[in-house]
Amino acid sequence: MAEASISFFKVESCGYYPRGNPTAAAFGGFQSMFADLSAWCVQEELDVHETKTFDTGDAGDMLPVYCLGQHQTAGEGAIVTWNESETMDGAFGSVRRDSAVGRPRTERTRIPANSIPGHPSYFWYFPQRGMVAAIRFKGQRLIGTQGLTRYCQSFLHTYSPHVVRAVEDDVSSRILGYRAAPTAPTKKYFPRFRLVRARKSADIEAIRRRHDEIVKVLARKALTYTPQEGGAIARMFDLMGVPRPRRQGTEVKFETEVTSRPTLAELNTILDMHEEDNVGWDDFGFMFRDDPKKYWLRETMRTIDLDLRVTPDQTGLFGAEALAGAIAHHRAIILTQLNAQ
Repeated sequence: MAEASISFFKVESCGYYPRGNPTAAAFGGFQSMFADLSAWCVQEELDVHETKTFDTGDAGDMLPVYCLGQHQTAGEGAIVTWNESETMDGAFGSVRRDSAVGRPRTERTRIPANSIPGHPSYFWYFPQRGMVAAIRFKGQRLIGTQGLTRYCQSFLHTYSPHVVRAVEDDVSSRILGYRAAPTAPTKKYFPRFRLVRARKSADIEAIRRRHDEIVKVLARKALTYTPQEGGAIARMFDLMGVPRPRRQGTEVKFETEVTSRPTLAELNTILDMHEEDNVGWDDFGFMFRDDPKKYWLRETMRTIDLDLRVTPDQTGLFGAEALAGAIAHHRAIILTQLNAQ
């Protein structure tokens, strides 16, 4: 059994959209996209390095994402992605925790040849609910939804069977547009894929209705501290009169509050910020006039904690087929708890 936290996301958009209509896809929905993705990367037996759908230059600061495996049954399935990590000339960079600020001691660890450094992310998609579930196992910090979003949108843009290309030479081609079927006309559609957190809508709407009663905005952040660490974190402890932790690698949790009366637009911005991959302690919250309770946004998220019947391989990786089997085994329990939220 493996301890897992399952966070649910709604598929807000998926497919090919005509100009001027960002709400209704002309074709290429949620279920067909994952079927097409499976046909591309699994049935064609691509090597892992061939499954990336974008390069770093295309996505700004985001490094490529790869497909490690996908297993689909009756329209539902599991997909395991690999999020590439930053390196320096073929090596990992690290800094000693006990280095003095201004005199850091850095080290480099060579990456094995023919390897892609990174970490996995795990997802279960079920189109009948219009949802994707991000599965975070014990020990993971990021759930990888931003990477999955970029991966899927880039697949729709460049590699799906709806893409129509003009071959220019032996190694290059250009995209002419998209079509719903091989016999359909080619047009200029806009491929889109977007996930938003599935929340308890009543709780979010209650916060929006009371936005003019907000008197404080709250924030939580967890930082890792070492006894030798200096700089701003250490000074923060000293200014607050709090003893510095002595244990190596201590996770220090901070909670701050700011007296503020955000507008509805500012509140919506905070809600959008909470769509990021933050997990664990990190959170935003609010306090309302004449109400002593703290309302944390994490409490509005649709999340389930569960022990999944799945075992990792010798490297600690969970395979897509094993993950799909574990989800199928617990499916009724997961949906029952989801419906109760």
